Amino acid sequence: MALEIFETLTDVEQAKVKGIVSSIKEHLTVDDYIDLDLLMATLEQLNEVKRETRESIKEREKENALKEKNARTELAKEYIQTLKIGDKITFVYGPASYQRMATLPIEKIGAATVQVSYTPDMIVGKSATNKRNIRYDKIIVPDGFVMSKTA
Repeated sequence: MALEIFETLTDVEQAKVKGIVSSIKEHLTVDDYIDLDLLMATLEQLNEVKRETRESIKEREKENALKEKNARTELAKEYIQTLKIGDKITFVYGPASYQRMATLPIEKIGAATVQVSYTPDMIVGKSATNKRNIRYDKIIVPDGFVMSKTA
């Protein structure tokens, strides 16, 4: 199982890893034997590097997701400015694990949302109203729409 990742590497990457392992073995060898305590301490340190690297990757992914959401919001904001009450928009709704798309007419345009009325099949639970405010980042902008140069 430990070789699964290694086997996916290119020949150059595999050679690099083999070189690192060889160097570590050389540094941990005492009287022609690898010192197990030194090996375990090295693995502890490498596991800490792995944990820090994973945290860093997660943080970058969060930052990228936020940038992407902001870009979608800005594009949708400009797109909505080209529409009027009664024009139809397509948007995603529902929980992240089960998102669906719908196309409904705009009833009201706000600074960060547009208001639509859900159809009866879209309403779940004990909702008292079918009015919903759709955030700009949930709006699907048509492929042909291009932001102006000033935005």
